[in-house]
Formats: sequence, structure tokens, C-alpha cells
Amino acid sequence: MSTRASRRRSRWRVLGAILVTAFAMMAAGSVSGSVQASTYTPNASGELDCNGFSPTQHAIRATMNCTDIRGIAGVDNTNTWGGRFYDNNNYIGHDEPDMTFYSNVPGTGNNVTWAETLPVDPVAAPTVATPGKDVTHWFELSVAPWFSMAMCDPNSYPQTSCTPLSDANAPTCVVALLCPANSYPGGGGAFMEMQFYPPGMPPFVDSTSCNDTHWCAALTIDSLECTTGFATCNTACEEPVNFAWIQRDGVPTGPPSPQESTLATSTPNAQTLMLNPGDRITVHMFDAAAPGGGHAFEVMVDDLSTGQSGFMQASAANGFANTSIADCSGTPFNFQPEYSTASQANIIPWAAIATNISTEFETGHFEACTKVTSAASLAIGPGLSDTYYNTCHGP
Repeated sequence: MSTRASRRRSRWRVLGAILVTAFAMMAAGSVSGSVQASTYTPNASGELDCNGFSPTQHAIRATMNCTDIRGIAGVDNTNTWGGRFYDNNNYIGHDEPDMTFYSNVPGTGNNVTWAETLPVDPVAAPTVATPGKDVTHWFELSVAPWFSMAMCDPNSYPQTSCTPLSDANAPTCVVALLCPANSYPGGGGAFMEMQFYPPGMPPFVDSTSCNDTHWCAALTIDSLECTTGFATCNTACEEPVNFAWIQRDGVPTGPPSPQESTLATSTPNAQTLMLNPGDRITVHMFDAAAPGGGHAFEVMVDDLSTGQSGFMQASAANGFANTSIADCSGTPFNFQPEYSTASQANIIPWAAIATNISTEFETGHFEACTKVTSAASLAIGPGLSDTYYNTCHGP
């Protein structure tokens, strides 16, 4: 962890079941590039498309909580029409009510600490008999509350170079196809969501929880393999995602890269940080020295209630990689924060939520049913499948 120098703090409160306080901390940013090494050839199974629609690769986790991709009103092509984005002709939409933090202070876009009290579920089990009066648990309300930060990724939309920790990456015009000539669509960017998963609905590989009693967390980074204005996308790897649990020893459970992700990647182990409902925690997100030189984005989670800690670094040494739009191959890569400040212009333009430093409660993924029918089988991995149902009845 880097030395915490004196810093300027900006604070606000989010009212609701979770009390969140954000501190934007000044930090000097170091610049490092990608780590060039042999590329990763996509496996038959992995996470080349967070939405699970890659025609060339089977998704390891079909229920991944993805960054919602914006559509472009007034632009109609094979990837966007009617103001919506389509992944292999499939529209994926959900609500992401968020609170975004703004500051023009250097460092606020790349060195941030959040303080959070994890929600506590009702003692009674969930019910679905009387809408409006039922007992509801957090896994039904928000499957992955998260904290975000924009990442520099020259291989992501709009496929342009970027300089880590620099406000020069900000787009001067967001809807590129509707912008004046010579306008700048911004530097290539990926979207990091530091996601938390509520207890009550395991196993995680095809659901939302690590187990029935604990919260857990993971570092996820979504890129987009499309050119400016979604004019061209590689349909085999439209939204590749890097994924790794927050670990007490900082070692991923499996390969984080989209190309080499396995069942182990999405399966917690004995080192995965488990958090109790009601625990008070801090989440520090910052640019840190990486193994082998350079810097890479890192998350540290401290549980102030239990004294436990966990961390994860999005480094090439840990198996993180960015993705080629040409052939979906991966290159070991040190992801770094994209911006210096958290000013309003500093966004990821392809993400529907159009933000940088924010917190949100992702809704619209869960539907309570009194009865399910139309059974089908989901292939999770080699020799492993699960039964799911296509029709939800009532209430």
C-alpha cells in the first residue's frame, strides 16, 4: 500500500440501507504502459463476452453482472439502433441508480477511499406471497452494489491510445458519429466495478452469492471491442471482462483474463475475503507499484469490524490482460486509472452510466416467482451443468 500523504477530502452521505462516505484523496500518479509478453489465445470457455453471447466461446459464468452499454440515439447500425446497444442482436438492459462524485482536485480520479457499512438482511426468510408486504433480502434487491473507476485501455472503445492518470483522455464529444469533424472521442477506456455480492443465493458461478451467510467482493474490469460510434464491433468478444476475487493473500483463484478464465476464476477459495452483514469496511482504490516494474490499479478492503483485510491488483503478473479487437487474443496488461481528477468531463463514453468515480445499486436482475416451469440445462463447464427455468409465474 502506498504511503498516505496529506490529502484533501470531500464527503457526502448516501441515505438508505447502506451508509456510504467517500473520501477523495490526493496522490501523485505514476505512469506505466502495458506489459508486453506472449499473447493469450482464447480458450473454448472463458469471459470474452460478459453478456454470454460470443458465438465462438462458451461463457464460464452466464450470470455475470456486466457494465451496461449505452446506445446512441439517432445512429442506427448493426450494433445500435433505437437508442439501444445490441450484443449479437441481443439487447441487455438494467437499472443502475448511482451517485457520482465530482472534484477537480488532482488525484481524485485515481486514489479514492470509500467507507461502507454492509447491509443486514431480515431474520425471516424471503417470501413471495403478498407483493408489497413480503420479506425481501439483499440478493433480491441489488445483486452487485459497486464502486467504480475508469481504467486506461487502448484496446477498448474507441480503440485509441490513452495516457494513465491524465485528464487528456476525456472525450470532447461523446456521440462521435454526431460530432463535428475533428472532434476527439477520447482515449481508450475500460470500466472497473469493485463489486460486492450479498449472501443468500449461492453458488456464485451461476448465481449471485459466495455463500448463505457472508458478503464477498471482486475486482471486475469491462472493456468494449468496438470502434467509434459502435461502427464496428468484434461480435466474438464484444464486452470482455477481467475478474478476480478480493483475496487475503492477493492471489487470484484462477486466471482473471477473458481469454483464459476458468471455473476456478469464479469460485471462491479459502483465501477469499468473507465479510459479515453489518461489518464496517473501507475500500481503497489506487495506482500502486506492480511486480516487475511499472504500476497497476489495486483495491484494498479492510474490515474494521473483524480486523481482516484483502486486496487484488489488476496487473499482468496476476494474469490480467486487455483484448485485441482484431482476433480477441489477450496481452498481459497492467491496468491503470485513466484520469487524474474526478471532473464531470472524465467519463467512460461507451458505458450507459457515463461516469468515473461513483457508487450504485444495480437492480433489475432478479424476479421473485411463486412457481417456475420450462426447465432447461445450463452447461457451466466441462462435465458440469445446472438446471434453470425459463418461465416465472406470479406473484
